[in-house]
Amino acid sequence: MPKMKTNSSAKKRFKVTGSGKIKRNKAYARHLMRKKSKKAKLQLSHSAIVKKCDEGLVKDLLCMYELIIDKNFHLKFLFSLLMM
Repeated sequence: MPKMKTNSSAKKRFKVTGSGKIKRNKAYARHLMRKKSKKAKLQLSHSAIVKKCDEGLVKDLLCMYELIIDKNFHLKFLFSLLMM
């Protein structure tokens, strides 16, 4: 099976926080800034968190897959390592 490749544009646009949430930059902050109020420009400068409904798409692009390991399996594996 071929390697999973991370989408190059996604890895430049999104960052993962320590708690596993995905940060993104806000749109409409590149040009036509003269008409925007100071408050609007300040709010656009802050990053935002990706919504839950879009999180799956972004995680697929970033090749982020969570491994679900049964607790009993984990204990059996540790025990087998100790017995070697």
